[in-house]
Amino acid sequence: MSRQLNHFQSVLRIRIYDLRTVILMFVIRLKNKKATNQAETQNPSSASDSSPKTSSETVRIAVVQGNIDQGIKWDKAYRQQVFDTYTRLSKEALSEEPEIIVWPETAVPFAFKYDPANRQKLVDFVRELNTYLLFGGVDIIPLPPPQRYHSLNSAFLVSPKGDLLAKYDKIHLVPFG
Repeated sequence: MSRQLNHFQSVLRIRIYDLRTVILMFVIRLKNKKATNQAETQNPSSASDSSPKTSSETVRIAVVQGNIDQGIKWDKAYRQQVFDTYTRLSKEALSEEPEIIVWPETAVPFAFKYDPANRQKLVDFVRELNTYLLFGGVDIIPLPPPQRYHSLNSAFLVSPKGDLLAKYDKIHLVPFG
């Protein structure tokens, strides 16, 4: 029993570590982008310098938790309700003036890159927020027959302009996650 408990604790640590790594990776990218933009604005002649810039600024992060029941999350009948929950909570978080809003793992109940209508709805919402959005969702890799596809648990970073800036695919899936 003790061996199982230790394994479970290490799995939990891996899961937390993965989440921290993803958020840290995106925050560093955001800070470097802000520092580069700031340097280019102050000194346009340095725009060709591709060396990484650093910034001592802090990044304000809003973390949104919708507490969506797993039994309804993937039910198409509840897709709009799930989306509305996260949009409402994100709008409420804007009062804190975050530079990035973080939604949970698999918060988006559709394949972001393969569902144009829902993707556009989400991109339009991010533009309305005018802040970065890091969210979890499913990505799909098409496979040759007889297999159809491989699904991935991914994190997507969308800019205030609605551009997909980065995607991270979870490497180690955990039970009960």
